[in-house]
Amino acid sequence: AERALRALLPYPRGAVGMAQSPRIFCVSLGKYDAVLAFNRFVLGGPLSAIIKWMLEWTKVAASDGRPIGILFWKLADWASMLLTRTLFKLNSSPDGPSAKAV
Repeated sequence: AERALRALLPYPRGAVGMAQSPRIFCVSLGKYDAVLAFNRFVLGGPLSAIIKWMLEWTKVAASDGRPIGILFWKLADWASMLLTRTLFKLNSSPDGPSAKAV
């Protein structure tokens, strides 16, 4: 069967509907410690370690095609865009990551 070709959307606006993607990361600092960052909000400690475990578990579940993982990541992607537009806004500095490389 012939597959219809679609034009690729420009990144990041085509993917997230904004000029910048949310900056989200979670780094393990041991079994019971981690650092979670969401744009300018940073949280460290055991709660971050629990969140990191949940992120890993649900991402593996989604990759496996399990409904719980797929649903979690659909909701998480939507929530991260909403939170970036409202509570945890990105820095709009012209020297930030949205500035063009020289």
